[in-house]
Amino acid sequence: EGLITGDNSSAVILNAKDYSVAAHYSGKIPPDTFATYLSLWGKKFNEALIVVESNNHGLVTLNYLRDIYRHVYFRKQFDELTNTWTDKIGFQTSAKTKPLLISNLDKAIRSGLKIPIDPILNELRTYIIEEDGSTNASEGSHDDSVIALALSIQGYLELGSFENQKPEEIPI
Repeated sequence: EGLITGDNSSAVILNAKDYSVAAHYSGKIPPDTFATYLSLWGKKFNEALIVVESNNHGLVTLNYLRDIYRHVYFRKQFDELTNTWTDKIGFQTSAKTKPLLISNLDKAIRSGLKIPIDPILNELRTYIIEEDGSTNASEGSHDDSVIALALSIQGYLELGSFENQKPEEIPI
């Protein structure tokens, strides 16, 4: 949202060739300005796929971004009424999808993901699993860069993997 009291807008650029974090941004910035920067960074990094949360103010960023950049992440959603797949812009983080997001991030880290960025590492160190199994930043800490990193991993894993698949075949 870009508010002083709100969460940071965070972006992580993943180098898919050597499986490392190539760049990182985290700060207070209005959604339209953030979309402009995301577009510039995406073009600079080889027309990169940009994965933005569609929750809350991420949807505002997505509305600006889709008008200025063409490689924006769309999730596949199966419509049982029409028996067809539909595309929905952005990654919808929910109680159902967040465990997958964090599990894939955990696996990426254990598989050798290189993270040479101290602010991301600091957030990872304070990211906790609650007693109920949910995951969040510890009290007084932030997790915006952790989620941005997890979204970059999710985009990497999903890139091109949904074409011509039935619902039961989709890795979730």
